[in-house]
This record gives sequence, structure tokens and C-alpha cells, in this order.
Amino acid sequence: MTGSESAFVLHAASSRWLRQRVRNGGLNDCSWILLAAVNGFFATTMLIGSGNVVVVVFSLSGIVVCTAGITWVMYGVMDRY
Repeated sequence: MTGSESAFVLHAASSRWLRQRVRNGGLNDCSWILLAAVNGFFATTMLIGSGNVVVVVFSLSGIVVCTAGITWVMYGVMDRY
């Protein structure tokens, strides 16, 4: 097998894996990691600035908006593909 043939086989296998992962729709592993990172950032910011009401309110609203946005993108937008 030449280099170009092996690259084609690798590309076909990775494309099949990607289509299967995307076809399932909804929140996949990467989405959960992204949600955990974003919510962890806002939760840490909220805990650090807990003496300031504005920081707490903005952190809570950031958690809600980012969680709703990521969920909508995964179920509403990416589910079609």
C-alpha cells in the first residue's frame, strides 16, 4: 500500500467515525467537556467574587446563557447535520 492509499484509508475511516458521531445528534462528549469548562469558570468566578452582588448575578446569568446556548446549538443547529 502506498502512502496516498494509506492516507485515503485513514481519511475514510475517520470520516465514517465522524459521521457516526455527528449523526447521533445531541450533546456528545466534547459538548459535555465544553459545558463543564464554561460552567466551572463561571462558578469559580462566582465563588471568588462572592462578596460582590454584581459578580454573582453576572456569573449566574453567564452559566444560564452559555448552557442554553451550547444546548441549543447542539440540538437545534447541529442535529440537522
